[in-house]
Amino acid sequence: AGAALTPVRDLVAEADEVSAAAARGRGRRLSVPQSGEELAQLARHLNELIARIEAALEHERAFLDDASHELRTPISITRSELELARMQAEDGSDAAGALDSALEEVARLDRLAVNLLVLARTRSAGPPPPDTVDLGTLSRSAVDVVSRSRDTDSVLIDVSGTAEVSGDADAIERAVLNLVENAAYHANRRVDVVVSGDGPQAVVAVRDDGPGFPPELLDQAAGRFVRGSSAGGGAGLGLAIVDAIAAAHGGGIVIHNCDGGGAEVQLRLPLGTDPTAGPGGQT
Repeated sequence: AGAALTPVRDLVAEADEVSAAAARGRGRRLSVPQSGEELAQLARHLNELIARIEAALEHERAFLDDASHELRTPISITRSELELARMQAEDGSDAAGALDSALEEVARLDRLAVNLLVLARTRSAGPPPPDTVDLGTLSRSAVDVVSRSRDTDSVLIDVSGTAEVSGDADAIERAVLNLVENAAYHANRRVDVVVSGDGPQAVVAVRDDGPGFPPELLDQAAGRFVRGSSAGGGAGLGLAIVDAIAAAHGGGIVIHNCDGGGAEVQLRLPLGTDPTAGPGGQT
């Protein structure tokens, strides 16, 4: 019985290798056994299934690229037309008020379109590249971006620590940027960004001294379109994007309210390893 099942075990082992290769962005197919018509037929059917899945993913990526262009172009044109009309409207008039309101809604629509596309691309994209990413440098860069866009006298943002992970530097920076922006928006006076290692994981902990998450939303804060009463013009996608980016890198996020007030969100990623590797970092 063991000898009879040897070809099946070989096929299973090769399927694992094909899966690992696909996770690293390299297409492979199962070898079709030369003996045993049943196994050969199974291998052929599995190869056809893999080909259809790859074609579907490629089609989805192409659709997202097209959607990005088709959505952003009319939004940009609408904003330009409204800004031109606003320049010609008298301050304090009803027309000026209506145009200002329309501009705010267009800006909100633009942010929503960008965030939805980023979220969809993150979930449909292939595995991240195994580039070395310095989380300390990346976090300082994200803090600089947030500080330039806000009144730095009202909220102090401090960064400390360092750690290295493997992955897509742009995607990870977007995740950290979303965390810092969210914390700075809700903070009263201070945001602390602490980069450290915790066992096999690197951690970017972003803590603010604001009101914290509403208890009824704490367990679902990373869901799509989940918003608190103080979310302002946000669409509730910031943490969902962070969670998707973390998952694509083999990590996750941890959210909790602090005992002394405020909230802390941790971005956790595998420490200095290829996120597409198997157990123990073996590919």
